[in-house]
Amino acid sequence: MFPTSGILQITQRWNWDKVGIGLSSLCMVHCLATPFLFLALPAAGSLFLNSAEQFHWLMAVVVLPVALLAFLRGYTHHRRARTLVLGFTGVALLYAALAVHEMFSETMPHTLITIAGSAFLLAGHILNWRYCSRCDHAH
Repeated sequence: MFPTSGILQITQRWNWDKVGIGLSSLCMVHCLATPFLFLALPAAGSLFLNSAEQFHWLMAVVVLPVALLAFLRGYTHHRRARTLVLGFTGVALLYAALAVHEMFSETMPHTLITIAGSAFLLAGHILNWRYCSRCDHAH
């Protein structure tokens, strides 16, 4: 059992933008590399299909709390809404990509929307990180 104050200290000490940058980058690399893996390994392509879908759901579940922690915490420091718009647009696009995939089973639109969502998240986290580091140096 962790005491509540310990959890709060961990969430305040972690740089959630760095976590978000890593996750967004991982997501983008996954989306860009998967088609090449399918081309390079046609015999094993069907083995990766289920894990790719599970990867997308796992990322969607992990991305939301990381985005909330990073962007809301950052906004309380620097008060720049631009990071909120970029970040939550990215989250919305990732969930929209999952919905498109579930409704239509189309891979190309799903992949393009996911890449766009990852790009928005990445830009939002980088900008949020820059704004926060400026605030930290100014105070």
